[in-house]
Amino acid sequence: MINDELFINGLRVDLDASTNFAFSFSINDVKEPEKRSRSVSKTVTISGTQNNLNIFFSAYSLPQYFDPLNPIGFDFDPRQTYEAKYYVNNQLRFNGFAQIIKTKILNEVVNFEIVLFSNVVNFINQFGDIKIAQLGWEEYSHELNHSNIAASWDTYVRVNGVITNNFTAGLPDGFGYYYALIDNGFGGVADEFKDNEIYPHLYQREILIKAFAFLGYTISGNFINSTMLKKAIIGIGGGDPPKLSSGEVAARLVDLTITKNINEIRNGSDFATSRQWNENRTYIFSNGAAVVSDTKVQYATPSIQVASQGQYKLTLDGAIDYDFLISGTGTGTFISALIRLQVIKNGAAWFDVFDTIITSPTVTNNPTGTFTVLKVVDTPLQGGDTIYINASVLVQSQQAYDGVNGTLEIDLDTSLFEWTLEATDGVLVNGDNVDLAVFAPDIKVSEFVSSIIKQYNLQVDEPNDQNEIRIEPLEDYYGTTSAAEEWSYKQDLTKDIEIEPIAVTQPKRFLYQYADDNDFYHSLYKSLHGDQYGNLTFDNPTLFAKGDSVIKMPYTVTPLVDIIGTDLTIPRIIDVKNSIVNPYKGKPRIYFINPVQTGDWTLLDSNVGGGTIYNIYPLAHHLDSLTTPTFDLCFGTPIEVFYTATAYTTNNVFQKYFRRFINEFTSIDGRLLRSYFKLNEGDFIGNFFSRLKKIRGVIYRLNVISDTVLNDGNTSQVELVKVLESTSPRNFLITPPPLATNDQIKDLNFTDQSTGNKVRFEINDSQIRMTEGGVTKSATGVKYEFDGTISQTSTLSPTIDSVGINTFTVTNAGSRTGVGTYRLTGTGAFSGTVTIQITNGDYAANDFYIEARKVSDDVVEIRTYDASGLADGILKSASLNIKVY
Repeated sequence: MINDELFINGLRVDLDASTNFAFSFSINDVKEPEKRSRSVSKTVTISGTQNNLNIFFSAYSLPQYFDPLNPIGFDFDPRQTYEAKYYVNNQLRFNGFAQIIKTKILNEVVNFEIVLFSNVVNFINQFGDIKIAQLGWEEYSHELNHSNIAASWDTYVRVNGVITNNFTAGLPDGFGYYYALIDNGFGGVADEFKDNEIYPHLYQREILIKAFAFLGYTISGNFINSTMLKKAIIGIGGGDPPKLSSGEVAARLVDLTITKNINEIRNGSDFATSRQWNENRTYIFSNGAAVVSDTKVQYATPSIQVASQGQYKLTLDGAIDYDFLISGTGTGTFISALIRLQVIKNGAAWFDVFDTIITSPTVTNNPTGTFTVLKVVDTPLQGGDTIYINASVLVQSQQAYDGVNGTLEIDLDTSLFEWTLEATDGVLVNGDNVDLAVFAPDIKVSEFVSSIIKQYNLQVDEPNDQNEIRIEPLEDYYGTTSAAEEWSYKQDLTKDIEIEPIAVTQPKRFLYQYADDNDFYHSLYKSLHGDQYGNLTFDNPTLFAKGDSVIKMPYTVTPLVDIIGTDLTIPRIIDVKNSIVNPYKGKPRIYFINPVQTGDWTLLDSNVGGGTIYNIYPLAHHLDSLTTPTFDLCFGTPIEVFYTATAYTTNNVFQKYFRRFINEFTSIDGRLLRSYFKLNEGDFIGNFFSRLKKIRGVIYRLNVISDTVLNDGNTSQVELVKVLESTSPRNFLITPPPLATNDQIKDLNFTDQSTGNKVRFEINDSQIRMTEGGVTKSATGVKYEFDGTISQTSTLSPTIDSVGINTFTVTNAGSRTGVGTYRLTGTGAFSGTVTIQITNGDYAANDFYIEARKVSDDVVEIRTYDASGLADGILKSASLNIKVY
């Protein structure tokens, strides 16, 4: 249409008056409740104007040619999808992607066939194969120590090294990391845990935020900021501590360069007159080394002090020049020289780098040469070990000389001699740097996001013009039943109306499952009760139903266990073989952060020993509170738990997020209505799927709108699901049943025998009145009535004039609360069933509509729409009648 605009990849596409986009809009289809489907257009033909030819050049140009000097539009790749935004009267009505289906050329006239489809359908694919660990967690790198661990329980985390509070009023803010106390099966004393055997967990909320930010979106809505989600964490499922990250390997590296020039002259007068040299000299070889890399500052001349235990590779690589000179009166004979490099650990000789004897085949007093050194040792080291290098020389000679004037000169030289110590294997220990990505569950981002959507039965809206996506559980997404929009007058009664029982189209079983796992307690529960801990199976009572609908998570919950002989009640992820407890590597686990609990335990230093005693401990649980639970992450209530539960709740994932909708799908009263309605632009404003509809006194929720062309004047097929449970008092704006006639009630007249008074019933002023002895005793029917006109212009409040009956006590005759939105207010004025009739007066345009609803006993609201949505200036001396019964 001429007022429509389409932008693909940011470029405006030419549309003509004949271009109509027929959209189908859908929500979580009741026919396949485990799936998510959204809006898509029918194939639309776009004419080949010069502008469009430039944009889609590579889609129709057969020669392999592209003019880089005239790059109008973009080099279109038909294998890809491109951002598409569709506007109607300057209002964004579709934000998704475009795909070119084909190009048609007839008589040299080019047309393009394109389809628009939802962002929501596509974004899961956009994540590709990236995993949670790749979303960027570098800002949370921190040292593994007891202060940082304890602070994560209820106070702060480190962000880029800076202490940053992530709890408000005792509740987590949903970012950072959390060290949960979980028994991962390492044995030892029951109430002692090494600091590298309890693992940091990620916040589910932050994973979602980072995931959508990766695609360029932000998330809005109550769900993303809910207390529930802010308390939800996810982590690895037990097993041995993760191996060192590449970052920690680099941090442990010590790379040194040794440059030495050892020169010493020994005099014959230093010895007895035996006239035989037997000189043994030792020098510290590793002092004064130049540091190439030493992040943890482990080198302090002349020693390396190991910061963290683990497996290491120690390397010495270089060359040493030697020069021994014997001089003095007479002749001398050089016999041999022993040269030794020796590594000293913790003050004792550890191993020799080389041990070489130099002998002289001829009589000489000046042996020289070079030794090449390459020594590599793989070894375990403990935190605090000290290592340095000695060089020693033993020179033997026999010399005939006069007196004691002989000398021995020792000269050892080296340059660029490299000494390195690098970690090759091991686990994080106290003092190491924690790379949070190492502890991220091994799940693809696409799998995690789609699982969260399914687990909480979320509705993901189309992104708005600012790429903001609203996400809400369906339980919270829909408006209240009292705010349902009146659609009776929109229904096209000239076309088929289909009413279908939903239950017969549903599967026989609805399976809500967590990932299968076989640690000790999951296996025990399964052997006792035949199903995985936390699962739920809902059976459709319909006889004709077949098959299963399966919603399965890639993670699971963890049973809580009383640890015998301690004050601790914590999750356990263990394996038991031959009565010996071992670690168990299982599926990722989800928990709620609970308030810290009272209990004595010790957090051990994994590097140098010792520990910190605590009288509180951090609890992670599938319940939101151990003592006063209100919500359970299990789909169904477990048949058995493995701790002394003083309180429990049946408000679990199924009850909170699925029960009401599954009831609509499987109840004997469940209905699917398929009918045609005359829709206009106002019906597609904002989150239109969230607004319930009222059709002939029955409340429905939208399911599918098929092939609708906005503002083309035709009716569109709409599929709706009957709402079975009210979410608010049932004060619908419908006309009450007609009152009885005088002829129908005359038989109720009687004479009161105690007083002799005649009691009569009669219809008067739309009320049934009871009189006794001519005095009105009671009346039913209309309590209050207003009959008059209402007008509104520009952005002013409406004006209301009474031209007939007016029995209201209205304190605010009319106020404007927003574009096209007005309210009448009076304390208790609308208490009861309300009918509102508005007939417009002098408004000239044809494409408009007016709706009215009771908001509360004190407020009635009127909304006016034109073709573009909510609009002012439509009420022109409109007749207004309000009755309260």
